[in-house]
Formats: sequence, C-alpha cells, structure tokens
Amino acid sequence: LDTSVCVHQIIEKQAAAHPQKTALKFENETLSYELLNQRANQLARHLRSQGVESESLVGICLERSPDMVIAMLAVLKAGAAYVPIDPTYPQERIRYMFSDAQLQTIISHSHLTNKLEGANATVVLLDDSAAGISKWDTHNPEFVTDPSNLAYIIYTSGSTGKPKGTMLMHRNLVNALHSTRKKYYVTEDSVVLQFASFSFDASVEEIFSTLTAGATLHLVRKETLLSLAELIDLINKQGITNMTLPPSVLSVLQPKDFPKVRSVISAGEKCPPEVAKRWSEGRHFINGYGPTEAAICTTTYEVESGFKRYAVPIGKPIGNVKVYVLDSTLQPTPTGVPGELFIGGSGIARGYFNRPELTAERFIPDPFSQIAGARMYRTGDLVRFLPDGNLEFMERIDHQVKIRGFRIELGEIESAIKNHASVQDAVVIARRQGGEVRLLAYVIPEDGQKMDETVIRLFLKNHLPDYMIPGAFTQMERFPVTSNGKLNQKALPDPEAGAKGQTFVKPGSEVERKLATIWQEILQIEQVGINDSFFELGGHSLGIVQVQGKIKEVFDKDVNVVDMFKYPTISSLAKFLSDEDNSKQAIKKSMDRASRQREATKMQQQRTRSRRRNK
Repeated sequence: LDTSVCVHQIIEKQAAAHPQKTALKFENETLSYELLNQRANQLARHLRSQGVESESLVGICLERSPDMVIAMLAVLKAGAAYVPIDPTYPQERIRYMFSDAQLQTIISHSHLTNKLEGANATVVLLDDSAAGISKWDTHNPEFVTDPSNLAYIIYTSGSTGKPKGTMLMHRNLVNALHSTRKKYYVTEDSVVLQFASFSFDASVEEIFSTLTAGATLHLVRKETLLSLAELIDLINKQGITNMTLPPSVLSVLQPKDFPKVRSVISAGEKCPPEVAKRWSEGRHFINGYGPTEAAICTTTYEVESGFKRYAVPIGKPIGNVKVYVLDSTLQPTPTGVPGELFIGGSGIARGYFNRPELTAERFIPDPFSQIAGARMYRTGDLVRFLPDGNLEFMERIDHQVKIRGFRIELGEIESAIKNHASVQDAVVIARRQGGEVRLLAYVIPEDGQKMDETVIRLFLKNHLPDYMIPGAFTQMERFPVTSNGKLNQKALPDPEAGAKGQTFVKPGSEVERKLATIWQEILQIEQVGINDSFFELGGHSLGIVQVQGKIKEVFDKDVNVVDMFKYPTISSLAKFLSDEDNSKQAIKKSMDRASRQREATKMQQQRTRSRRRNK
C-alpha cells in the first residue's frame, strides 16, 4: 500500500490507462474516465481561482448526478476537503451546517439557490458557470496535496441536538479503499450501484472504490431508489454486479431476482442471520462494519454458503486497522466476554470539526500502539471476540441507533421535539417491530395542553431529515422509571399493542378499511387487523411494489419504500396518509392567514396614503 498518494491521483492513473472506458452512468448520460478527469481538472482550477486552497472547506449541495461526482473529485484535486450537503435536508439543518463548517465556497446548481440562503460563502453554480469553467486547462493540476490533509467532512447526528462534522484525511480514505476493493470484489469489470446518500460515508466507499479500481459507477435518481419496482428493473437492465444495501432493504428483496449481481455488501445496521443465509447462496455476501470516525470500513466478514450461525459476525479488521475490546478500565476482555469496541490504526479520523472537547472524549491515546501520539476511537458499540477471532456486534452502549443505514442520535430527536412550544418533555426510543426497527416518540405536553401529532410532525419536518422523524407518537402524563429513578424503557407502552397478537382490532375508518382490502388482496389472506405488520404477514419486495401501485390507484398518493418501513401496520399507515392531508391543510391555512395579513397590511397602507393625499 502506497500511503504517499491521494485518491484523486489513483483515479488520474486510471484515466490515463483507460481513457475511453465508462466511469459514470446516470440515466441516458455516460462519462468516460478521460472526460470525468478533464472536467474535474477544469473545475479544480476554477476553484483555485476563487481562493480555494489546501485545507479549505468546500460545500457541495447537489442532487445525484455526474456533476456531484465531478465536484467531489475537483475539490480533492484543488487540495481542499468537501462537505456534502443533501439539498433535501430541512432548511434549518442546511443553514446550521453552512455556519458550523464555516464554508468558504459552495458548489451547487441554480435551481438550488433557495437552499443556499444564509450561506456566507462564494457560490459556484455549475450550470451558470459552465462556459467559464470549460475554458480552464484540462490537464491534471500540480497542486500539492499531502496525505495528512483533509479529504472530506461528513456530518452525523449529534446527541446534543446538533449534528457534528467528522474530519477524514486522504490517508484514511486511501487505506480503507485499498482493502474494500479486495474485500468487496470490486474489479475493473464491475458495475457498481451508487445507493447511499452522498452525505453518508457509505457513498464515499461506493464512489471512490469504483473509480480507483477502474470500474463503472451507476448513479441512480432518488425517486428510483424509493420505488422498489424501478430499482429492481434498473439493477437488472444496467447489469449491476456489486451493490451495498442495508439489511432492512435486503430483507424484502429476493436474491433470485438479481442473477447478474456477484457481490452484495450488507452495511449500516445489524444483519439478521436469515438475510445472510439467503443472500450468500451463489454470490459473495459480505457483512461490513465501520463508523464514520474510522473511515467507512473497519471490519468485514464474508458469509459462506450454507451459513448456520445464530448471529452474523462483523468480522476481522481490514489492513492497517486495529480493534480492541476493552472493559471500563480500558483493559482487554477475554474471548467471549463483551466489552466496548475501540478502533486504532490508519483509519482514525482527525476528530470532530470545532469540537475539541468531544474529540478528546471520543479519540483517546492508544496505549497498545508503538507509534508516538497514536489514538484510538471509542465506538460506543458493545462487542465480543469469538473463538475464531471474528467480532460479534451485540448492541449500543449509548443512545445511538442505526436504522436502514442511517446513523441517528436519539438525543437529537428528543431535543427537536422539546423545542416545540406545546411540549414539556419527550423521550424517543428505537424498538424492533415486525422485523423492523422503528423510532417511537413519547411526549409529555405542557400543562393543560394536548399533544397534536400532526402539528409536531410538521414542526419536525422543518428541523430534521425525514429518516429521523418517529413513526409513532404517544402522549404520556409521566414517564415510567426504575427503582433508582432512571427511565424504564421496557415499561413504555407499545403504540400498537395489537401487533403482538394481544387483540385483533378490525379496521374502523374508511382509510383503514381501504388499506386492509389492499393488503388482503395482495397478501392473499382473509382478514387483517389494524395492528398487524405488513412484514410479519409475509410482505416482501413484490408486495411493497403492489401496495405502492394500489395506494396510488385508490388514494392517488405516492407511498415510498421508506414510508412502508416507518409505518408497517394498517393503523400507522392510515394515520400517516391522513396526517399528510392534515399537514397540507395546516400549511394551506398558514399560507391563507399570511395572505390575509399581507392583504390587510396593503389595504391599511393604501388608506394611510389616501388620508395623507386628502390632507
């Protein structure tokens, strides 16, 4: 492994060796390695002319497209670090990231300028500036980037209520890619699906392991990812050979529907044994693990055909990475004894941007390393070593969870809910229901008030990404506590108690009855209770596709895959569909009030001007 090179330099070598080979595909657009490299070179020079230099932070606020990848590569070539900003995030979250990262430059498109409000930075709009950028030299720039320089900063959910930026260096990334290309079987003839949002580090592995291997990366519109029918069709038509998906998505897909896929990586959350068993037949199936703070991938485990273990290990460390299982005194635990996972070696991030105290708390001196100044990262994950040397993930020690590949701090959601004027206190938990992990919120309203779930959901949509909004809200008078005064999570009520078979509740409202009819038809069952889970009743990928189609036909509404995971029962899905209408009505009422206020102000101003003229 040559640690003296940076990622963009490896891609430059691929462009020189295979200039006409397809690097990117997106809908009807293809980009060769030569053209990708040239366009990134031009943009890199343009960025330098705008004052971008080594260690500069450049925000990228773009939708999935070749421009997104060109921008990432160009920032690295300019010697700077990129900060991905998903334009679908709520405006307040985007504005916070702009401010917290102290961005000097932002790359975007003209139709996204409304997302850039409040940004105190130079804005480069790729469409408006295309003519000027195209005049720059297409040759590889000679800007010097050191492997210790920052490559990217990715923001993750924060327990204090605000997301935090993790700083990764070029050497972290190069080390991870060197192993993942081998472990994930990415070769120059691979066609890799780009599934993860570019604001999550899984996208870094998908994009750069592909391009450094000289393979072909297939970008997909977000709308396609949310429709299983379209996604399945694309994977087969485009000949995808490698894909990384969270276990919750793999659990509803059928391996036989993907005959061309050779390598499947499960990542982002705990992989159930039944998923590993199904997907390991006839192809490579790898369970990958790694926090953002340790450069994407820390350990891997390849599941062999005929898998029979009770749990899927997260495996052994990749090259140049060290893993330690330690007790509360930071002493190694014996094989089989649980402890907290600590990560050392070449993958460790520089720390959290502008968070020295949190960095010192999570990145601590590595007493097991012979290298002066070496640090290790405390993950908060409870694991244990198995007799064969593999690691087994058990649970989180703190309040962080992963759902469908998204890393979520429950404290951030609780903080957002408590900020609503009607809320006195709130608790959010993650609970497995119907084979899926769901976010559940419990709310104590202010004295004399009732919880209005629709209003709170609408409030949260302005502060949190959709994946962080709980699937159910329950009003409480007080929270149950243990004998020592701590929250008793197990005593919190199940919002849909009937889902556990305690009571069958037949559909009541018109929406519930229509949904029950759809499920009965698709799942071929005689009766459905409002608390029955779609997945527990046997729902899978084809079923989700059929449900999406029927809901569109009956309700004229689009329900995506994420919605089905968040609202797996008739009761929760019916409430979601009804809340959508209520939210739209609330927005309409708010807009109507604002319009009336503007009209009244305008009439008052006219009357005032009229009186002045009459004087």
